Amino acid sequence: MEGAPPFWERTGARTITFDVPRTTLRGPGVHVTAWGAHAPLHARASEPRGLLREIDARFGIHPGFENDHACGWHDARRLDRTVDALVVGAHRRAEIVVDLMDRFSDWEFVLCTMSEAHSASEFLWHAMVPDHPLASYDPGAWSQLERVFQGIDDSVGHIIDHAPDDATVVVFALDGMRSGHGDLPSIV
Repeated sequence: MEGAPPFWERTGARTITFDVPRTTLRGPGVHVTAWGAHAPLHARASEPRGLLREIDARFGIHPGFENDHACGWHDARRLDRTVDALVVGAHRRAEIVVDLMDRFSDWEFVLCTMSEAHSASEFLWHAMVPDHPLASYDPGAWSQLERVFQGIDDSVGHIIDHAPDDATVVVFALDGMRSGHGDLPSIV
């Protein structure tokens, strides 16, 4: 049984979707899944076919893709490597979206997920919550989380700078952020 169509398919708008978890290649437009999304729940693919291979060749695969769970929140070197990968991934993501907006210039709607926020928060959010059992243990988690969010902010700004002047831009967090009961313990 197939699920409900994504909202952009129902509108008929010429759409660019990039790396949105839990989506498929449905609807009119250009779609790329699992380039670097955290838990994409769909195979790496694109519409048009071959576009993902072109993106990988030109921009590279997200350096944190399928590797953001390898971080050790307690190991500063591993934390640095993972945060570096997330920041680079966010910047590449913006470059790719800008390229897609230029290449497929008849778009009416663009949807891009910045999954780096989720990935970083899984192993760094404890630094933000004073009553978290690991709040006092911080091998740089606070500053590392800031680095990731600054990278995301810069990347969103880059996309907005390249959008048409009359574009409406919406930036949102699906759930917001909060402490999870399983993220850090499952990484231990």
